[in-house]
Amino acid sequence: MKVLFVAVFDPNSTNNCQARGFEQNGWKVIKYDYRLSLQKFGSVPARDQHLIDLCIKEAPNLVLFSKCNIMDSRVIDECNKVAKSAMWYMDDIHNADLELRTKLTKCDYVFYTCESLAEFFKKYNQNSHFLHQCPDEKLNYLIPNAEYSRDVCFIGHIGGGSHRERLMYKKEVKFDHVQGVFGLDHNKMVNECKINLSFAAADQAGVSVRTYKILASAGFLMTSPWHDMENTFKDGKHLVVFNSPEELKEKIEYYLKNPEERDKIRFAGHKEAQKYMPNRWAKNIIDTIFKREQP
Repeated sequence: MKVLFVAVFDPNSTNNCQARGFEQNGWKVIKYDYRLSLQKFGSVPARDQHLIDLCIKEAPNLVLFSKCNIMDSRVIDECNKVAKSAMWYMDDIHNADLELRTKLTKCDYVFYTCESLAEFFKKYNQNSHFLHQCPDEKLNYLIPNAEYSRDVCFIGHIGGGSHRERLMYKKEVKFDHVQGVFGLDHNKMVNECKINLSFAAADQAGVSVRTYKILASAGFLMTSPWHDMENTFKDGKHLVVFNSPEELKEKIEYYLKNPEERDKIRFAGHKEAQKYMPNRWAKNIIDTIFKREQP
């Protein structure tokens, strides 16, 4: 079996481990970096035609599009003549513009990461399925005997828009803020921090892959909640939830004084995160599409 994976494969992209997940399931993976190819071919129409020609030549069983903004929907039309098609959409719903919504209607299947947005995706494609984000087992893992260098830290971007609540928390709660840290450096920092913070989007529709990375790294995680999170992670068992700056301050103080409870929760979260590694991510896509297609 063969998948043409249309995505971004720079060193910090989660698409790399997702491609490996297909390989771990015995599939051949043809990686097509649609951003680099746009630079190479100089225009969207030229890049898109090259991708169509590649699909015809390789005749994969599946073409998987990872969001793929700035790509004409005719690519999906042409690929549908050759293979099954699927869209992997891991972004905030606010970025689901007209281009993306058109593509949703054209793909055979859609996989999305915000469990509470099922109705939205079903509106555009009845074959839409919730699928967890996945960490990377080669980049997100427990470092035994790591020594703590920070008490409380948020690793990521603090800005406005759907992340406006982060600014409010930063103004009212004392914690370290670091951005521009990826890969093994991110893993090291998570392991060396007593409390790792994460913030769901302001509308609480879902959560980024950061949550899965921190848990897979065996970091003790405190996060603002998102809709339906209890279907995956349990507050007080796998992670700790806060709902206000005041609650966050209180829980930071408590868990800094109780390392044994922190360890119990972070190790349980680390164990739970193993359910969402790339091989299972890819298997969920394979099973959903191809078991359903069997007579």
